[in-house]
Amino acid sequence: MKESHIDNLAPQLPPNPPDYLFIKIINRIEIERKIAIARRRFILFSIGLISSLIALVPVFKIMQSGLIESGFIQFFSLLFSDSSVVLTYWHEFVLTLLESMPVASILAFLTTIFVFLSSLKFVVQDAKVAFKHNLASN
Repeated sequence: MKESHIDNLAPQLPPNPPDYLFIKIINRIEIERKIAIARRRFILFSIGLISSLIALVPVFKIMQSGLIESGFIQFFSLLFSDSSVVLTYWHEFVLTLLESMPVASILAFLTTIFVFLSSLKFVVQDAKVAFKHNLASN
């Protein structure tokens, strides 16, 4: 009974699939793989973006208080208020500026900005890949 049913369907099926079907399937699998990778990267870099955005405010306050406590701003303001003294003793002035510079807090602030901008770049890049194909297929 089952064999006769299969025998009735066999003439309706094409004997061989078209040559382009294999390439089309492989291309679609590759596109889906790229979309899955882009979605994972989007989530990862979104977390990095939000974390760096949250960390940016306290790191900026730490850098700001470091600049005030070390006297860097006061020394730096001499450049504009009493430039003749600065030009006379420029070697000492430069050394004083370098010694009073809160390097760790400035480095932490710049690192946070770098992480924020890098994450933003990858989030925008991966969003284009992850959601563009999704909208095109719907």
